Amino acid sequence: VRKSAALARATELLDSLGLAHRAGHRPTELSGGEKQRVATARALAMGPDLILADEPTANLDSVTGHKVSEQLASAARAHNAAVLIVTHDSRLDDIADRVVHLEDGRILEAAV
Repeated sequence: VRKSAALARATELLDSLGLAHRAGHRPTELSGGEKQRVATARALAMGPDLILADEPTANLDSVTGHKVSEQLASAARAHNAAVLIVTHDSRLDDIADRVVHLEDGRILEAAV
């Protein structure tokens, strides 16, 4: 990937996650939620076949969490990727093809 193409992709992802204005900032200058969104952008940047997301909306307000979940779903569709999300946030159920509920290490319910 050419540097110019990588920079354009990074800028596009940061903008879609509401972080374009923070692109030149150091990690120590970012909030926890901003760092989490940067991690999401980095995960999506290479168009992976599998995206593992552990609590991707945990430190985010509802509007920003929705942006992140939509970006994950969009990336999955665009790259025909699988996304495995581990979360306590039931709002993410709406973007899932399958939801599995666990309690005390046991599968309670699997919904399609």
